[in-house]
Amino acid sequence: MADQLHTMTMDQLHYLAIDQTGQLYWHGELVRTSMVLPTFVNVAIIIGALAALISAVVAAIGLYRGIVRERLRERELEQQKPS
Repeated sequence: MADQLHTMTMDQLHYLAIDQTGQLYWHGELVRTSMVLPTFVNVAIIIGALAALISAVVAAIGLYRGIVRERLRERELEQQKPS
């Protein structure tokens, strides 16, 4: 298929057109630009997104716990200081 490709010149730009809905045309024919991914790719994308979300939630919880622990330590140190 790659051997059938050729470079487009400025003289050929008049073949290219876009309608009011944004669809692309070449020589008056609609250019198909949609693509359907295999089911396993869609499943992998969903699993990856869920894993990223879970990872972010776990990291946020860990950060929150660390901040709380640090503040509690600071309070304990302040209470232990002689006035």
